[in-house]
Amino acid sequence: MKVPAPPKFFSNEDLQKNRLNAHKLLKLLFLEEKRLITLYGLQGLGKSSLARYVCHFVFDRHKFLAGIVFVQLKGLHDVKRMAYLLFKQFEEESDSSHDPSSPIDSVIKIMREKTSLKKQGHNKLLVLFDNAEDMIEKNSTEFKIALFKMLAEVPKLTILLTTRPEEVFFKEIGNQND
Repeated sequence: MKVPAPPKFFSNEDLQKNRLNAHKLLKLLFLEEKRLITLYGLQGLGKSSLARYVCHFVFDRHKFLAGIVFVQLKGLHDVKRMAYLLFKQFEEESDSSHDPSSPIDSVIKIMREKTSLKKQGHNKLLVLFDNAEDMIEKNSTEFKIALFKMLAEVPKLTILLTTRPEEVFFKEIGNQND
């Protein structure tokens, strides 16, 4: 598995702002133990940088021992393709085979294997889906079903999602736990 490249902050002001936002995001991850976190806003605000910063922070501190996985969704419209890219992240570390007829199920099987391994500390898995706006715009329902299925069947999975627009899609997800 490959942790996304660390972000590059250009000014002290940017770094301080991102540290404050990172603190808020870490609070959601660890104190409130949220399993689906969405970062949204206009292009260029630093959502992806913040997500990568937090991924490196938790990686360096061994907080997600089952792994941290980065999946770039920019330009992607097909949930099966997303599942295949996710599967490829695990491929070299798993004995499971890819079932092209059910790619989400193949990924879920691997995620359950990884999170069930006996390790000290947290055997949790973090998946960062970056730039999800194209997937949401073209395939919202199927994407939502895939996310919910992964979260329902892999209890130690946390998903961090970045996107530009605040879609109705996210309000619906937010209300599922209320």
